[in-house]
Amino acid sequence: MGWSAIIYISAITGVDHELYDAGAVDGLGRFGKAWHITLPGIAPTVVLLFILGIGGILNAGFEQQLLLGNALTKDVYEVIDTFVYRYGVQLGRYSFSTAVGLMKSVFGFALVILANKISGKVADMRIF
Repeated sequence: MGWSAIIYISAITGVDHELYDAGAVDGLGRFGKAWHITLPGIAPTVVLLFILGIGGILNAGFEQQLLLGNALTKDVYEVIDTFVYRYGVQLGRYSFSTAVGLMKSVFGFALVILANKISGKVADMRIF
């Protein structure tokens, strides 16, 4: 949330202040300015961060899972990253863990492509 908030705040500062003055003259209140001026002004940034966030949806916090889990809770805390770590580093099955990590990356890339196509159809904004 922190880094995204910095990007959103910088996008909001890029919205022209004359639009807010014109909205005040037209009778827009605080909510109206946010809805009709700020949101359309930062819409490309919102779409970009949404699409890039979809790509990282398979990341579940490797460090937290690895440090807080133990042998008794392995069935509950196991995520793709800890699975790759266990098979690659601990068991020495490098090719298998590389294949699993690569498939995770392929699925993440496919989700980015899908989110890009959906945003192109829904919001008429795409990355590429």
